[in-house]
Amino acid sequence: MPEATDVIRREHATISAMIGVLEEMLARYVDGRPYSAQDMPGVVNFFMRFADALHHAKEERVLFPAILRHDPQSLLMLDEILEDHQRMRVVIADITAAIAAADPAAYFDAVNGYIRLARQHIRRENEVLLPLADAYLSPQEQQQLAGALVALHQQMLTAAEVESLTHYQCEVVDRYCAS
Repeated sequence: MPEATDVIRREHATISAMIGVLEEMLARYVDGRPYSAQDMPGVVNFFMRFADALHHAKEERVLFPAILRHDPQSLLMLDEILEDHQRMRVVIADITAAIAAADPAAYFDAVNGYIRLARQHIRRENEVLLPLADAYLSPQEQQQLAGALVALHQQMLTAAEVESLTHYQCEVVDRYCAS
């Protein structure tokens, strides 16, 4: 079984690939090139279901408490990361509202903010938080936490939902990011 921090890093890579889709959609909009407005709700759904509801829940419910048990001084950093999670939820709500209003300018303005926030957030977690967790968590703890992450994953998403999200992600990444 992979270590807990490996699970989080892989999910960051998956989320980063979808951020790449947002970046390409934004570039096409800015350059006046075609993009599919029909992809907007699906991309947002991915971020709501996978990045927020699943990935952030894994961090907030499993990884962060384990880090705090080893390093109570990390509370300030974890609070900042939790604030990022909340800010991303607000921006996703703004994106959703722009889709409902059929307002591409508002959509891409919010998408631009989400891209910046999410890229910075993932970088901070990959460069600071996860190395800290790797330093504090024993191999046994890593394995136990990985098991807890898998259990939470199975509790939150059915196999069919995971398959659907994975299929959609591959499809839009190929459509927007393939060279």
